[in-house]
Amino acid sequence: MLDENFGLLEETHPADPITYTLGRIGKHNVAIASHPKGQDGATSATTVANHMVRTFSSSLRIGLMVGIGGGITSADHDI
Repeated sequence: MLDENFGLLEETHPADPITYTLGRIGKHNVAIASHPKGQDGATSATTVANHMVRTFSSSLRIGLMVGIGGGITSADHDI
């Protein structure tokens, strides 16, 4: 997905448990955040977004949240 992969972010905010992959898509530098293992859904996605805003507070200009609809599934509705 990345045109150029810069590797993992080595230093984050002390309270941030998220793993970030840094890279470039076209002319845009990007940071890709992923859920901690075993966590998914809308609440976890919100937590990831909050951590990302704190860790990249001085350089974050645009946020784009994408996924597979993990917060939609339930025992009654397997999407």
